[in-house]
Amino acid sequence: MKTYLYKSEILLIVLSAIVSGIAFTVDNLGVLMWISFIPLLYILIRQENTFIKIFKIGTIFGTTYYLVILHWIFNLYPFEWLDLGKAKSMLILFCGWILISLLEGLVIGIVLGIFKYLKVKSNLLNIFTIASLWFVIEYIQEQGLLGFPWGKLAISQVDYLPVIQSVSLFGSSFISIIIIVFNGMILEGIINYKKSKVIAMKSIFIAILIFVINISYGYFSLNEENYGEKVNVTVVQGNINTTEKWQNGDTLKNFNIYKKLTIEAVENSNKYGKKTEVVLWPETAIPVDISNDSWILEEYKELAKSLNITFMTGTFYTDYKNDCYKYNSIVAIDSSGKIEDIYFKRHLVPFGEALPFEEFLLEKIPIIKELNLVDGDLKAGEKSVIIDDNNSKIGCLVCYESVFPQLVIESVKDGAEVIFIASNDSWFKDSKAVYEHNNNAVLRAIENNRYVVRAANTGISCFIDNKGRVVERLSTLKQGYINSSVDIINHNTLYTMIGEYIIYIIILFIVCVFLIKKFI
Repeated sequence: MKTYLYKSEILLIVLSAIVSGIAFTVDNLGVLMWISFIPLLYILIRQENTFIKIFKIGTIFGTTYYLVILHWIFNLYPFEWLDLGKAKSMLILFCGWILISLLEGLVIGIVLGIFKYLKVKSNLLNIFTIASLWFVIEYIQEQGLLGFPWGKLAISQVDYLPVIQSVSLFGSSFISIIIIVFNGMILEGIINYKKSKVIAMKSIFIAILIFVINISYGYFSLNEENYGEKVNVTVVQGNINTTEKWQNGDTLKNFNIYKKLTIEAVENSNKYGKKTEVVLWPETAIPVDISNDSWILEEYKELAKSLNITFMTGTFYTDYKNDCYKYNSIVAIDSSGKIEDIYFKRHLVPFGEALPFEEFLLEKIPIIKELNLVDGDLKAGEKSVIIDDNNSKIGCLVCYESVFPQLVIESVKDGAEVIFIASNDSWFKDSKAVYEHNNNAVLRAIENNRYVVRAANTGISCFIDNKGRVVERLSTLKQGYINSSVDIINHNTLYTMIGEYIIYIIILFIVCVFLIKKFI
């Protein structure tokens, strides 16, 4: 059995990946995802393939797909805050773009290669098998320090809220199953149309039925209303660019920008009868360690007391009382000026906040140490921390953490009634990365039936309700603030309750298919 690919096959695979990437990246073109997998599925299902050939197919598709959706990586150019020079910056970005895309492609290639041992005579079963393998792919991409679940198919559907409401049942990867099965059924309808119109119509009917059931659930879910307590929150966006933010001489200046905006926001909220109870600033809004720089902590305490609010901000913090490690954190200060609690970021950004395989990499590629955005490695937190603000129980995430569903599940299971995200996307200016990052927050809101409050240094800052609707929003590269009332919700979704156990169901299905192939 041949292991090589014909040029026509490669073209189909690349076409499928590019269209999928466009569906993921371009606004209002997510609908393309419902047909973009047809060429890929055609090669996988309608031909006899070896493991090596399927591995090549998956790797080519995955690498191309990620090359398309990660084009925004070049918005980091020219690493102004590191002063590496234009040529060196471009080389690093190009190598990173290729390497990340290739690694994600290899994951897709290896997992899809298993299909060789699962393919049966029933194409309907084969389609569900491939969809299940894709679920496994997205699960693997969430794991470990190098986890990078950026390309989940569900993110392409955020513009269509009725389509993604079912993530509250089985998570965002459930949408991937629906999309791939739909593609497969349409493919079967096209292929069988001339041979048997009955089979073709049955296949298309199944595709439409699956879509209608999913979207009907979505409309039903969107029409549900919430009744309960509310808390008034203000989000402040200083819009301070990366270079200015990290310059030591600008610390006081930047603090005064945030302070002025905060005072104005709280005073205005009083005028309109919705007094701000909680204020949230972005990730490392003022990038100093509050355990060392007592003046900034005293300023934070005074701000909370003078405005009679709970004040929360992203900050660095060194835990001298316990382990003496430095953390990227969110500190909460109550209206009496007392620190309520501190949340330590649990999932650090590799090569930005922590250096994986440090000894090996520093020996082989010494320049890589220069890419760390902080002085020395940060320590990852080990647990979710719930800020009990009397009126609400707040779960916290810092920036990149919002792309990992399990972190939000842990917070909600620990009692979070609303989720606060302190983020910093200023590195990426106004690129697609900023919007795709925010789309992840939309999915987290729906998955867990929680309002999400997001504060970002240069945007997007927003309030997202428990159905994924953006209630208030401050766009990128704008200075200002937004106020809104947030519903306090303590009813958990099915997905929150069963969480990662879904992967075991998927694996059980794959094992059953293997046994069917082997013994029947």
